[in-house]
Amino acid sequence: KESATVTGVSEGDATVTASAGDVSAGTSVTVNAAPPTSINVNPTSLSLEAIGATGQLTATVTDSSGDTIPDASVTWTTNNDSVATVSTSAVSNGNTTIKATHGSLSATATVTVQQALSSLAVDPSSFRFIPDDTQTLTGSWLDANGNPISGADLSAATWSSDDTTIVSVTGTGGSATATAEDWGTATITVTVSDASGIAAAEVAGPTDAHTALMALYMDTDGENWTHNTNWMDLDKDLTDWYGVSDSDGDGAADLLVLNRKNLDGPIPPELVLWDDAIGIYLGGNRLSGTLPSDLSALSELRELQLVANILSGTIPASLYGLDLTLLALSDNDFDGSISSNIGDLDNLSWLDLGGNDFDGGIPDELANLTDLTFLDLARNPGLTGRLPDDIDDLEDLETLYLNGTDLCVPDSDDTRDWLEAIDGYARFCESHGTSIAILSQAVQTSTMDVPLLAGEEALLRVFVTSDNNGDAVDLPAVDALFYDSDGNLLDTLEATSTTTDIPNEIDQSSLDNSVNFFVPGSLIEVGLQIVVEIDPDGNVPDSLGIQKRIPETGEWAIDVRAMPDFPLTIHSFTDEDNPDRDFEERVEGLTADSAVFWEAVNLLPIDTMDYAYGDSLRHSSLNLYDLLLELTAMYESNEWTGYHAGLVANSFGGVAGVAYIDNWTMIARVDDRTIAHEWAHNLGRWHSPCVRNGTIVGVDPDYPHADAEIGAYGYDVRDSTLVANTLADLQAYCAPHWISDYHFRGMALYRDPNLSFEQYLESGAGGDPNVSRRARDMATGRAMPRGAPVRSLAVWGSVLRDSTIRLEPSFVVDAPPSLPESGGPFRLRAVDSQDRTLFDFSFDMLELADWDGAEIGSFFFLLPVDPGWETGLSRIEALSPGRGLRGAVTDVLDSSTDRPMAVLFDNVTGEIRGFIRDWRQGRNRITADDRVLRLAPGLQPMVTRGLPRDWPR
Repeated sequence: KESATVTGVSEGDATVTASAGDVSAGTSVTVNAAPPTSINVNPTSLSLEAIGATGQLTATVTDSSGDTIPDASVTWTTNNDSVATVSTSAVSNGNTTIKATHGSLSATATVTVQQALSSLAVDPSSFRFIPDDTQTLTGSWLDANGNPISGADLSAATWSSDDTTIVSVTGTGGSATATAEDWGTATITVTVSDASGIAAAEVAGPTDAHTALMALYMDTDGENWTHNTNWMDLDKDLTDWYGVSDSDGDGAADLLVLNRKNLDGPIPPELVLWDDAIGIYLGGNRLSGTLPSDLSALSELRELQLVANILSGTIPASLYGLDLTLLALSDNDFDGSISSNIGDLDNLSWLDLGGNDFDGGIPDELANLTDLTFLDLARNPGLTGRLPDDIDDLEDLETLYLNGTDLCVPDSDDTRDWLEAIDGYARFCESHGTSIAILSQAVQTSTMDVPLLAGEEALLRVFVTSDNNGDAVDLPAVDALFYDSDGNLLDTLEATSTTTDIPNEIDQSSLDNSVNFFVPGSLIEVGLQIVVEIDPDGNVPDSLGIQKRIPETGEWAIDVRAMPDFPLTIHSFTDEDNPDRDFEERVEGLTADSAVFWEAVNLLPIDTMDYAYGDSLRHSSLNLYDLLLELTAMYESNEWTGYHAGLVANSFGGVAGVAYIDNWTMIARVDDRTIAHEWAHNLGRWHSPCVRNGTIVGVDPDYPHADAEIGAYGYDVRDSTLVANTLADLQAYCAPHWISDYHFRGMALYRDPNLSFEQYLESGAGGDPNVSRRARDMATGRAMPRGAPVRSLAVWGSVLRDSTIRLEPSFVVDAPPSLPESGGPFRLRAVDSQDRTLFDFSFDMLELADWDGAEIGSFFFLLPVDPGWETGLSRIEALSPGRGLRGAVTDVLDSSTDRPMAVLFDNVTGEIRGFIRDWRQGRNRITADDRVLRLAPGLQPMVTRGLPRDWPR
């Protein structure tokens, strides 16, 4: 008997066989797994330092033999999955127990989650805001996985900005406040020891267009603009912001118009971000500083208008890269030279650079701008030299201003023809040879731009020069031959040689530098032609190369014009409360030859005065503007014609004289300069800008000479002397004075009866652009009768500086109607008691040339009285522009109006002889009854308080 030991190796079934020789026997053996007796988890504790961090736990199941049971199934659970999950991932700080279970066996491990400080962060990490806005920033510690650590100590944190001019930051510890200071970007940093976190800040609008316009608002004191509706309101479309619009209908804001809206400050560089901009109009504000340097970024810009600001510096080169059609920068403080790159703006139709401090010459490339219709270079005293020789290539040019510069136009037949068709005044360059001649009366340019008056004596100056007069040859004899329009010789004037050496250049400053002829008025006639023969005896060596004849061929045609008589009536104006009989007699004794009229006759284009003394007139006002309006009322009511001047004994309130521009009435003290000055206003001339005497009103912007100098040499017939070209102009308030070539020429054209009204407007005469046809007809002797007198209602008053109207009491008079020549910005309206319209018309004012007072203009109309007005007229209203859709009422005459005024009628002639204001009690507290007793004999008062009380038939 044999025995064997069977040992289980692994779980399963097996057959055990016993063999002896050929005999064997077997038995089945089943090996079952040993039962598990224990389970272990390794490690028994686990620490995690970041949310989302993971750790490895391993469970081992062993049997009773201590052997590991492979592939034993284990179930894992956690008692707090908010701390760690069964996958052993950290969820939040804390402790939890992870259990591993196999059958009835279990084991646990402890997991601890505690975030460790790894880095710093700022919330928000990036942001965008607009200037003056703030943003709250929060700092936080992060663990290694970038998760914030709640409650982590930030008490030691500090905050900073890398550009405090863009974004400033204040705060310590865990929070701070960022403030947008200016447009741009900045980085905000929070720091604790060696750790730091950052946030990216951008100061900008929602779009680049917003940024550009918001920057303009911020930098130019937008809160104090006169209109800023919806600006900075990001809930509104940009086209809802005042002055911003979509000009081409494509949906994008592309046009900005904020003229005269009180913008005050620099143009921000961010404006160039507005790449949709087509037009920018910001004139008449207080923009300062320089233009942005990178204007080329405004690639769509076509029109840039920045006139009348205080901008300075040079024009940036980037501007010439734009495709502009309009560039207007006048009346600023720009300086430097005008770049040759101006020619790159070849689509320009409007170029306005006037009133700056540009200097130097004009580049030839200016002539490339063949689309130009308007060119203003005026009032830049530093600009000198010639315009390009081919300037007449600008065939579309309609307006050219060069006044206040030392620029001139090349003198050729082509440029003269070209300039003749252009509005404006320009001086021709002296393009003569070695000899020139100048025929002058009151004033003349070297290129003979000023017409001469027929019948008036003149000074002929002949200038002879040579570059080769090393032998000091004397000025030669000269003959001047005068011919009429048919070529018939009128006379020959001869001048002998002098001991003065022939100079090498022309110098007009002394009569010693020229050969001079004092030409009698009998030779100065329309159609005059002159030939000047130099050195007729042949005494000057040919080596000097002097020009022997002027002109070299043919005859020199002189522009001589015949002026009509100047119809003049003089009145003395006497204060009714303080009558001055001596003054009345003094004025009555004046004649056309009196000294007080010398300047008018010799400095204005007046040949003969048709002189008369009119009635002495009465006034009570101490305001010359009132007197001028009253004189105008008498002129129209009394059917006067010609020019009427009211003379006063003294200045009133520092005002020596007043006149309407382009009119026929004026008031002046008895002073030759004042009288001539005011008549020049009547002939359409504004003031000349004399800065030596401060700012004056009513300045002619086209006046061509700096500081109101006359700009050309004059001739004083009283003592046959030369008048320096540096004297002040008659129309300035500086002394000593004379008349300028600009004003004399303009008045001569104004009075020339051979120029039609339309021809005058196209003549480039300068002066008042709003010419009255009636006034010019008066000046040229073509005034037409006004018609038969009818019963007429006088409606009159003054326009004040704020464009409001002050009505004078109305009255009724028999006179020809006097109605507005044309419409205008002001309105007069009358209604009956049912508010039914009796009349309603628009008009423009008579402009005052001297408006230092409250008034800037006046008006006087005589309206034919319609049936029913006498009983039906209830109210007269004056409406001014700019105050609502059709204007607002600024003054009213009705039954409650109490402005007592006496209209003084002559008992014999029926004419009005004056107006007494405040009739009830004047400034000397004289009662109405006393006033009647003190009136001059033959005067009868008709009192009106507003609406007429008397309706004479």
